[in-house]
Amino acid sequence: MPRPAVSPRDRVLAHRLRESLDDYAATVRPLPGIASSATKDTFIAQLVDSDRRRRFTLHVATSDPHPKVLGEPLSAFDPHYAAVRCVRDGDFDEACWLVFLATHFGFHRHNRWALSGNFYRRLDAGQPWTWETVSAQPAALRAWLDSNRTALRSAGGPFGNHRKYESLAGNTQTGTGEAIESYVEWVGSSHRAHFDDLCAARSAQKSFAAAYASMADVARFGRTARFDYLTMLGKLGIVDLLPDKLYLQGSTGPLNAARLLVSGSTGAKTSAAELEDYLYDLGDHLGVTFDILEDGLCNWQKSPSRFISFRG
Repeated sequence: MPRPAVSPRDRVLAHRLRESLDDYAATVRPLPGIASSATKDTFIAQLVDSDRRRRFTLHVATSDPHPKVLGEPLSAFDPHYAAVRCVRDGDFDEACWLVFLATHFGFHRHNRWALSGNFYRRLDAGQPWTWETVSAQPAALRAWLDSNRTALRSAGGPFGNHRKYESLAGNTQTGTGEAIESYVEWVGSSHRAHFDDLCAARSAQKSFAAAYASMADVARFGRTARFDYLTMLGKLGIVDLLPDKLYLQGSTGPLNAARLLVSGSTGAKTSAAELEDYLYDLGDHLGVTFDILEDGLCNWQKSPSRFISFRG
């Protein structure tokens, strides 16, 4: 039996979101995409589900994980818990690196973190690909990927849903080797110095905008990967970052969802910039962060009238 779209513990939040949506539609701008009770209920349920995921990540950020989350044994590997463990141990570089790996390889619904874990632990057959090792030996990493990509795919399974078109190739311009080496070049001498420079005297929102623009230099990290990586660094409390908008330009699911919500059709010609303004106001009205609104919108447009919980 499927679980209810909104659990009893989240009903207060759902009620508040409903009131805020109704007020927004009545006083600011109609929302034809959720004019029916079914579409509105589903949209609210997706926002609640996204908020629940954010709350879970905040729980991870305040935890004190066992060192086994770093992959000893490999089955225990969890890059987000591992990043928090590294923060606790004072290893800022490794914490950021693990969040990058989690974003690049993605979470798979069935295989979970198996691909990133098998990469990080070198298929459990050598010293891990830590930040210290990778940043010093990017050529060795590329060669290892080309020699082990078949075994890595067999042991780790596919990339996560948001990364399903990525490659494990080491020495092509579109493979994992290129993504990692360009990330190493983007970071430079240390993550701490790099983020201190990006975030100097800026708010969390302005820091996010600066980091997002800067990450255009990282290969294979388009709009979704940049948004996911930076929001996760913020939610885990590693870097003081908070999205300042939805970053609809260059997106697919969120842009279609925004058009459906605001105009009633994914085929509407409303520009990304115009929608960005509308949704900035909506996020402020709802009192939710933009990562919640982005995630909720994207999942809602996949099934606008019936709640389905999407997990990667």
